[in-house]
Amino acid sequence: MLLTNHSHELCCEEVPLGRLAAEYGTPLYVYSHAELSGRARTYLAGTAHAHYAIKANANLHLLRLLASHGMGADVTSGGELYLALKAGFAPQQIIFSGVGKTAAEIRQALTADIQAIHVESPAELELVAHIAAEFGRPAPIGVRLNPNINAETHPYISTGMSEHKFGISMAEGLPLLRHAHTSPHLTPVGIAAHIGSQIRDLAPVSGSGRVAGRCGGRTPHRWLAPALCRCGRRVGH
Repeated sequence: MLLTNHSHELCCEEVPLGRLAAEYGTPLYVYSHAELSGRARTYLAGTAHAHYAIKANANLHLLRLLASHGMGADVTSGGELYLALKAGFAPQQIIFSGVGKTAAEIRQALTADIQAIHVESPAELELVAHIAAEFGRPAPIGVRLNPNINAETHPYISTGMSEHKFGISMAEGLPLLRHAHTSPHLTPVGIAAHIGSQIRDLAPVSGSGRVAGRCGGRTPHRWLAPALCRCGRRVGH
């Protein structure tokens, strides 16, 4: 159990929190090594891989712990990419997501040889292709789709419906993947979907995965079917 009561004193991993507060002062953030390690192992126990969103908590000590268990990293800026590499996440297990990537950040990602850059618009795809041409090697890319799925969470943190501004529609996404497949400067390796945060029911996440899988299966000769499929995310309490 994460928190316990010993002799009327609240403890974390048998360590009295009052003692920590007296030693380090307050406010104080206390994290459980055992709890984080256990959850990391749980996520990695299945057939799918898990990428930790660096923006959730960029504490370098926590990142090093998660990287030591073999988790991947999901970054949304050049600064987060720097932290992920410094923490020891393998470059081939780092995904660069998010809108508004700068040319400098794309170059940083290609220099680090990360797993994939997830694009969110045709314009961003062309920018990645242009920069990859400078490097003389194709850039691994994923396309973020909008699966039009209700995450059944708070409307302000729901991002997977067609009325939301995030992601590319299915109608646009498949032609964009086909275009990337024909480009000498791009290698499509995955499909992404982000349907919201604080998700309490896994059914919308499963639905998002099925949509992405169908899209991958409809690519020519199903060349994308076995590749990276990222869905979710942010399951909450």
